[in-house]
Amino acid sequence: PLLVTSRQRYSRIRRVYVDRLERDASLELLLYYSIPPTPLAKGGKGDVLLSTATDDATKNLLCDLLGDHPFTLRIAGLNLREGVAVAELLERIKNAPHDLKIPNDFKEAGRESAASLLSASLEPLSDLEYELFMTYGILASPTATPQLLSECTNRDLEKAEEALFNLVGRGLAERVSKPESDYVAYRLHDLAHSYARTNRIQRHTTLIRAGLNHLREHKHDVTLLELDIANLLSAAELCQEQKREDDLLSIMYLLTVEGSYYTARGHNSRSVAMLKEVAEIAEEKGRLEEAHYFYSKLGGYYFDFLGNYPLAFENYEYAKNLAMSWGNKSREAISLGLMAFARYHQGQSDVEYFSDSAYAIAKSTGDDECLVQVLGQLAYIAGQKDEPLKANLILRESLEVLNRPTTLDNLETNKKRFFNLLNLGETEYHLGRFDDGVSVRKQALELAKEQKNEVWMGYAHYELGEMHHNVNQCDIAKQHMLEALHLFQNNNCTKDVDAVLSFLKAGDYSL
Repeated sequence: PLLVTSRQRYSRIRRVYVDRLERDASLELLLYYSIPPTPLAKGGKGDVLLSTATDDATKNLLCDLLGDHPFTLRIAGLNLREGVAVAELLERIKNAPHDLKIPNDFKEAGRESAASLLSASLEPLSDLEYELFMTYGILASPTATPQLLSECTNRDLEKAEEALFNLVGRGLAERVSKPESDYVAYRLHDLAHSYARTNRIQRHTTLIRAGLNHLREHKHDVTLLELDIANLLSAAELCQEQKREDDLLSIMYLLTVEGSYYTARGHNSRSVAMLKEVAEIAEEKGRLEEAHYFYSKLGGYYFDFLGNYPLAFENYEYAKNLAMSWGNKSREAISLGLMAFARYHQGQSDVEYFSDSAYAIAKSTGDDECLVQVLGQLAYIAGQKDEPLKANLILRESLEVLNRPTTLDNLETNKKRFFNLLNLGETEYHLGRFDDGVSVRKQALELAKEQKNEVWMGYAHYELGEMHHNVNQCDIAKQHMLEALHLFQNNNCTKDVDAVLSFLKAGDYSL
C-alpha cells in the first residue's frame, strides 16, 4: 500500500480526495502499519498488536472513531507497532480522536498528529471558510445545513454555501442530501469535528440565538429541520444546562406547538423528556397558555405514536384543567373532545359525557373554528362507532359553519371543507343514498380543482371509484381509479399509488 499526504510538500500537485475507506480496507491498512518491516523475536512488541486474541469489535470501534481515514489509520497502526494495545489506544483517544499522535520514532515536522495535519490544511482557507469550519465546534452533530451555519456566523447564505462548497473541494467536508429533497447539508469528518469542538471560537450562546432564528424562519419546513434537528435539540439542552428557561420554552414551543416538525416526524426519547420538562417549567412560571399546549402535545404523542390511551387521556385532562385556569373556553372544549377520543379508544362508557360537554362549550363560545374542530372530533367518533346518521348530521352542521360568510377562505378552512365533504359522501352511501353520496363527493372534487390541489383530486377520484365499484358500475369505477392513479403518480404519493394498484388488481381491472 502507498499512502502519500502531500498538502505541505507538494502543494502544486492536483489534490486527489481519498474518501472514507471500506471497513475491510481500514482493517487491512491498520494491520499493515502495525507490523514491523522485519519480524521481531518471539516476545517482542510485534506479537501483541493485532493478534487473533484481539477483540474484532474493538478494532472496528477504533476504525469507526478514526472515520476509516487513511492518514489516521497509519498513525494508529504505528502506535500499535510500538506496543500499545488496541483497547488502550481506543480509551486514550475516545474523547479527542483528532489528538492521535505519531510515536516519536516516526515523527516528521508538521505531521506529528492528525491535529497538526488539520492545522496545516486550515492555513490556506479564506476567512469565511475558516470561520465556517470552526463554527462546527459549537454543534453537537458534525452535520448542518448552510441555513443554520449562516445564522451562526451572521453571514450571507449564498456566500456561506460557496465557502462550504470550497471546504468539500479541500476534502474537509462532504455534501449530504436526501433523495427528492432540495436541501443539502455539509458534514465534517468526525476527526475534523473533534478538532473544531476542541478549538471552538464561538460561545454556545451563539448556537442558542441561531437556533431560535432558524426555527422562527423555517418552523414549518420539516425537510430542512430534519437535517438540523440534532443541533436544534442540542441548543435546547444547552438552555437546560445554563438555566436559560425562557429560551428553552421558546425553542420547544417553536418545535412542538407552532412548528410542524414533531407532528410530521414523531418524537424520540430526548425530545419527549424535553417536552415534559418544558410543560412543568411553563406551569411553574405561570405561563398557562404555553403549559396547556405542551401538555396537549404530550397527549397527542401518546395517542398518535404510542397508542397509550390512558396516558393520552391523563395529559389531555391536564391540558383541559390548565385551559380552565387560563380562562380559555375554546381550548377547554377542544381538550374535552380529545379526552372523548382517548376514552373511546379505551372502550369506556363515558365517551358521550365528554363529547357532549365539548359540544356544549364549543357552541357557547361563538368561536366557529373551535366548533368545527370539536364537530370533527365528534364525527370521527360517530363514524368509528358505526353511527352513520349521527356522523351525517354532525358533518352537515360542520359544513354549515364552514360555509358562513364570515368564515375565512384559507387553506386550512378549505381542507376541512374538502374532507368533510368526502366523509359526508361516505355517510350518505351507508344510509342508502348512493346518488346523494356521489353528488357530495363530486362537490369535494370540484373544491379540489378550485384549489388546484392534485392530491385532493386524487383522493376524491379514489373515493368515487370505490363507491361505483361497490354498486357494480365498473366502467365508471375504473375511470375514476385511473385518474386517481395518474394524479398520485404525478405527485409522488407512493402509498396512494400502491393502494390504487392493489384495488385495481383485487377488482380484476386491467390497466
